[in-house]
Amino acid sequence: MGNYKQALDYHSKALETNEDLNDRVGMAKDYNNTGTVLSIMGNYQQALDYQKKALEIHTELNDMVGMAADYNNIGIVLSNMDNSPDALTYHKKALEIDENLNDRVEMARAYTYIGSVQYHLNNFGGALDYYIKALGINESLNDRVEMAKDYWGIGQALKKLNKRKKAAESVQSGLNILSELEKETGYRHPLVETLKQIKESLDDKGA
Repeated sequence: MGNYKQALDYHSKALETNEDLNDRVGMAKDYNNTGTVLSIMGNYQQALDYQKKALEIHTELNDMVGMAADYNNIGIVLSNMDNSPDALTYHKKALEIDENLNDRVEMARAYTYIGSVQYHLNNFGGALDYYIKALGINESLNDRVEMAKDYWGIGQALKKLNKRKKAAESVQSGLNILSELEKETGYRHPLVETLKQIKESLDDKGA
């Protein structure tokens, strides 16, 4: 907790400096950073307020990239507040901008966020569709870590749809990717253990 308080102090001082300089871009960044720290600390309402301040500035500046990031940040906080319907609205706003900018990295990110919200809304078919869209982009980008995460989401959605065999195959695909990366880099991704547990729960449980 101490480190987070130090981070808040740092961002608060940075904000004061940028306010004195009337550096709107810097202020928006400080609001984002402060909101992120507050969210990690569980202070979601305050986090939401700061992320919305960043959005206000980016909107004034017509900074579309910044606005898309803000929409996703707001969506994440709303999800943490168990407000999935509003979270979905904000993530879709981000996606619309990303699509207009043809920013494929951010499109994949937005698809993943939307998939997660749909999952929590018990719309497992919708979640599956968005996770598959994210996977398609990440495959084209050869972003293997994100691909593994997508396979995880796909597996979870398929499990809820009682397609356990396909779910197990998806989870195994994610594990295979992370195993390859571990051999190449020596780094064991934290998701490995989660995927292994899911795979074990799915094995020999039917189709």
